[in-house]
Amino acid sequence: MNEPLIHVLLIDNDISYAKIAQSQLKKFQGNDFKITWEETGAGGIERLKTDSTIAAVLVDYYLSEMTALELAKEIRDLKIDVPLVFIASGKDFKLAVEAMKLGVEDFLVKDEIIESVLPRTLLNVLNRVQLKKQIAMVEKNKILGQKRNEAIKELVVTIC
Repeated sequence: MNEPLIHVLLIDNDISYAKIAQSQLKKFQGNDFKITWEETGAGGIERLKTDSTIAAVLVDYYLSEMTALELAKEIRDLKIDVPLVFIASGKDFKLAVEAMKLGVEDFLVKDEIIESVLPRTLLNVLNRVQLKKQIAMVEKNKILGQKRNEAIKELVVTIC
């Protein structure tokens, strides 16, 4: 059985990196990736508003008109629920911590991304996000069950 196509939005003002990412995200362990490239943060936001098939977003930290942190804040303010992965040209642990505070799922260094790292990271991020959603649903159902039990107990006490 074929896995569904994984649609990734790459926001990066460097077309050469976009081509590298495209080649790294060819079929990987039975998963097919589709890359959509936007050169600016504004273009990426517009794409996210109109394309609900995007499963994840790769964002270069330094965009021409904004940083990835500013972009992440704007995406979160717009209530667009999509996992973000930052890519940067160097290691910056302070930046990585700030990104994680905004809910960014992962932080990669461009020069350290070898062929299998990018697709493996995206698959791990998507799996992690799916697990978080499942846990939230289980917790919600647990709370509803507890409230239902409390209501039944109150009803029994009232009847008796």
